[in-house]
Amino acid sequence: MRKVVANTTPLIALADIGKLDLLHQLYNEIYIPRAVLEEIISEPAKSIVTNSDWIKVVDVQKDNSKNSFSTRLHSGEIDVIILSQEQNADLLIMDDKLINRVLELAGEL
Repeated sequence: MRKVVANTTPLIALADIGKLDLLHQLYNEIYIPRAVLEEIISEPAKSIVTNSDWIKVVDVQKDNSKNSFSTRLHSGEIDVIILSQEQNADLLIMDDKLINRVLELAGEL
């Protein structure tokens, strides 16, 4: 089974249209950093994520790797990227805007 890490925006968007279960059907388990859980404040996403046994909340290791990211990225965004590296994720589910920002900051765009 593929290891998948997700960011806040896709989780909220899918929950808002009643389709968050699609991720469960596709990937069985999704990993999110604690910072993502804390960013999800709207319903129905908050209840679904909090009560789902297939969404695993993981604490990101606190080391100097966070310092290598721009301060223009939010804590949750940084933690998603670091968690995907720590978990050796096969897939990282993020919104396009964030991907563009990360690539831009890394000098790839």
